[in-house]
Amino acid sequence: MARTKQIARNLNGGKALRKHLAIKVRKTVPAVGGVKKPHRYRAGTVALREIRQYQKTTDLLIRKLPFQRLVREISQVFKADLRFQSHAVLALQEAAEAYLVGLFEDTNLCAIHAKRVTIMSKDIQLARRIRGEAEKVMRKFKPAFGGVKKPHRYRAGTVALREIRKYQKTNDLLIRKLPFQRLVREISQVFKADLRFQSHAVLALQEAAEAYLVGLFEDTNLCAIHAKRVTIMSKDVQLARRIRGEAEKA
Repeated sequence: MARTKQIARNLNGGKALRKHLAIKVRKTVPAVGGVKKPHRYRAGTVALREIRQYQKTTDLLIRKLPFQRLVREISQVFKADLRFQSHAVLALQEAAEAYLVGLFEDTNLCAIHAKRVTIMSKDIQLARRIRGEAEKVMRKFKPAFGGVKKPHRYRAGTVALREIRKYQKTNDLLIRKLPFQRLVREISQVFKADLRFQSHAVLALQEAAEAYLVGLFEDTNLCAIHAKRVTIMSKDVQLARRIRGEAEKA
């Protein structure tokens, strides 16, 4: 009879497999009554929650005592024995917080306009400049001396800048008078049919309109430059008017 080789069976194999499955199940089952792992929120979630919370309240966010010390410290520069009532300091704090909230809103709009989330110092400078709080720095240009220059092709924008400087030196109105008068009369007919204007009144309206448009175009150009663009777009005009307080905030 031929002999056959028999392989020895592992008697402990079943126990080891059951032990491994039991450990695996034990790891997957959550512990009852244990300490829950703290949940980590996404970046900005907690900040937005705090913003909504503070927007619902009318409480002051700056601490009162540090603000009082700051007011007294500044007042000592002007007058040594100057005193304030508690209601006066409270009114100052409310005015300061209202101003800061408005400034931060406009600064945030400038940052979003530049396609950024982080607020930078140039956002605050642009917002203050459009609001009319910062002095506009005028560049001093050297006068051109006489002499005939050889005609050549100027770079893009050179002629436009030259015309801008020329118009800045004059006080003449740029809009034609007769078309502006017709526009004024056309608009006035909507309110009253037989409304008439003196020539000086129409001239004053034209001066006011041009002064407003020049200021608006300057602020709009700043918004376009802030967004690293040369072309002025409609959203630049909307941002400038919103910061100037002329457009209703959505």
